[in-house]
Amino acid sequence: MHFAEWQAFLKKHQSKAIIFWGEGDIFFTPPGGEAYLEVLPNAEMHRLSAGHFAVEGCLDYISSRILKCLTRGSGLNPSGRAIYATTGRLQAALQPAI
Repeated sequence: MHFAEWQAFLKKHQSKAIIFWGEGDIFFTPPGGEAYLEVLPNAEMHRLSAGHFAVEGCLDYISSRILKCLTRGSGLNPSGRAIYATTGRLQAALQPAI
């Protein structure tokens, strides 16, 4: 899927989203993160003092916000949720709560 198609999909479906963006990312600069808010104005954006690998330096912050996002309004305890993570470290950080 090309970026324009991805943007159109997000705009059409308005999925819930939580975005973590490393303000010092030299590959995906801050304007790239802000572009997501144009198509997902209700997204929860977290601008982090980090680079491209934000999860390396902000693991506790990111994992705690993901847990909050997944359980917000669900009435579920985080231990009742299956959580899938994109990195092994993030998954390991969330594992005690599963």
